[in-house]
Amino acid sequence: MARLSRTRTTVPALVAVAMVAAGCTHGDPSRAGAADAVGTAGVVGATEAGSVRAEREQCQETTKNACYTADQLRTAYGVDELADKGITGKGRTIAVVDPIGAPNAAEDLKAFSRKMGLPEPDLRIVDHRPDSGSEVPFDWSDRTMAVSALETTMDLQAAHAMAPDAQLVLHRMGAAPDDVDDQISPQALTQLVEVLAGISDDGSADVVSLSLGYPEVGDEVRGYGRLYAQISELFREMDKEGVTVVASSGDNGVYDPNASGSGAEVRTVEWPAADPNVTAVGGTRLSLDDDGRRTAPDTVWNDEVGAPGGGRSRVFAQPGYQGEGRVAELARGRRAVPDVSLTASATAGTMIYFTSDKGSRWVPVGGTSLAAPLFAGMVALAAQHRGEGLGNVNPRLYGLAPSPEAGERAGVVDITSGTNGKGGFRAGEGYDLASGLGTVDAAALVPALAGKG
Repeated sequence: MARLSRTRTTVPALVAVAMVAAGCTHGDPSRAGAADAVGTAGVVGATEAGSVRAEREQCQETTKNACYTADQLRTAYGVDELADKGITGKGRTIAVVDPIGAPNAAEDLKAFSRKMGLPEPDLRIVDHRPDSGSEVPFDWSDRTMAVSALETTMDLQAAHAMAPDAQLVLHRMGAAPDDVDDQISPQALTQLVEVLAGISDDGSADVVSLSLGYPEVGDEVRGYGRLYAQISELFREMDKEGVTVVASSGDNGVYDPNASGSGAEVRTVEWPAADPNVTAVGGTRLSLDDDGRRTAPDTVWNDEVGAPGGGRSRVFAQPGYQGEGRVAELARGRRAVPDVSLTASATAGTMIYFTSDKGSRWVPVGGTSLAAPLFAGMVALAAQHRGEGLGNVNPRLYGLAPSPEAGERAGVVDITSGTNGKGGFRAGEGYDLASGLGTVDAAALVPALAGKG
């Protein structure tokens, strides 16, 4: 269900591709250049003997990208501090839902884990046969499939980097590209709901990560708002079962160029991130040194490739946890998006290990599709610390949020600079529609979410 836009970008292919981040969410700014990047341009050959540091340096030289590594992110977000205390996601499960599939995702995850010095991944793959009963053969020349493969590979490696001892379950829907390209078909939407309902019913996951998104409004989604509202009942049930659902907020800023049949930009937020029982994860730009220490405060991601989605829902009313203070003023009676933000910048991308039909390589990626599974991994850490699934974490997040009245609180760090794209919202003190509550310090947030902070 990743809506993948056809818009070309002048940014280097590798950065764009990386924007699988967008691939995950409906408007992948790299959609048009994705297949090329997946195959050749802007990528770095990987050798077993080469150190990740050397590969990062080559990536930086070749792509002019920051090319951050998983260990830098683990330091930046305080995950290493938690690992030192034995909080690694052990005993918890993260489900990743992928609409199409990634032929080499399992082997790439093993290689990534080995090269990064992480524990051997515990990955289970569940294939969901389409209602038609026929599976679509994977075709690397199909751009939608190629981007989906990159996206799925990224989701698994991002979640594993944050919670390396958590079990990962990849749910492959096996949808046809036409059913999830530019707009999800009713059949694919039904299939997605069935997959999510199955996860809820069998209690097979503590956290579900959704790097996909579709506009709430626009010519191409007429009538979908009613469906989104009905599906909200499923997310409420997942909350009751202790399942946390995390979704990317989108990569087109406040507009969706594909929501209109005429190609006109439509101002909208994206579903499922807009659902009140889903944690919407926006995007930031990190500035790190080689050891993962910040050299400058985080800002809202905004570059030639894209910007995080944010704004007010037209489908969902303002939930109770957004009913006070600055967030209530900005929400104006509607569900406000995003909730929190993590790294998503295309020019300060994070390297994943990826194998296509052209071979294996390190590729820097970004977008809110990267941010969402990173946060999902942190929720898994909190679930381990608590000893059970947390369900909808939004009420806890807003209770921990910094505010002009309360100042900084456990684990939520305000972002005060940046704008989420053309015509977008500006970050400021407290909650804003560009970064949400801000970013996170997992070392403090995880115990707080678990009720042990």
